[in-house]
Amino acid sequence: MPENEFLSKRLGFIGVGTISSAVVTGLSGLEKPPKIVLCPRNEAKTKALAEQFPGNVTRLESNQEVVDNSDWVFVAVLTPQVQPVFSALKFREDQVIVSLVAASSVATITELAAPAKTVIKAIPIPPVAHRKGTSTFTPPHQGIEDLFNQLGTAVVAPDEAALSSLIVATCFMGAHYKFLHTITDWMVGNGVGTETAGKFVSSFFNSVAFDTQGVSNCEGFAKLVGEQTPGGLNEQNIARLTEAGAWEAMKGAAQKTYDAVAKK
Repeated sequence: MPENEFLSKRLGFIGVGTISSAVVTGLSGLEKPPKIVLCPRNEAKTKALAEQFPGNVTRLESNQEVVDNSDWVFVAVLTPQVQPVFSALKFREDQVIVSLVAASSVATITELAAPAKTVIKAIPIPPVAHRKGTSTFTPPHQGIEDLFNQLGTAVVAPDEAALSSLIVATCFMGAHYKFLHTITDWMVGNGVGTETAGKFVSSFFNSVAFDTQGVSNCEGFAKLVGEQTPGGLNEQNIARLTEAGAWEAMKGAAQKTYDAVAKK
């Protein structure tokens, strides 16, 4: 398979919300972007993307027209819409179907997308729009891996069970933002101007995240935790949150998220 095979493929998107828009935006910003066709739904987003990237993005009149004009079809619809959307479409055996629906299994999509034989389940995140996002998918597929590496970092899950666990981390994105908002809100309540507090928290935690680059296992994160000064304020806050049950609550939330994702 040639490197960056996706550049020669026609990519179709059915369901153009936040994630699909981010993928289309990231791909369209490449020096030589692939040809992309969009479904007509979510008129505001699809028209805006076609107008922003007229050289490679086209908005079509129906979902079936997207399928007919695509080599690889990306589907990003809500879980209750999966059955009716797929049932109304006719796919080709040689197409690659990329499902961005977290709560639908590869087996389910494979059955619905027959006779297409290659089905990928992928989870990109919004920063792919800036080609700074981490995406995970299964089963392994070199072309899809190359595509997501162009949008940031691709992490290949060996099987769907592993993918479900990786998806759990993406479901803590909102909790991460809530953590940052809580710290910022406390600062504002303590007399710091809201712009000063927001700028500092954003910049500070972005800087802290730099230390996680290159961490490739659980022990690497444990080492960062262990580097806090014994008896210092950082270690004290770890202890306070431990006593409050924060980490066990986090694991409990992770398990419930996994159960919701893996049962589909």
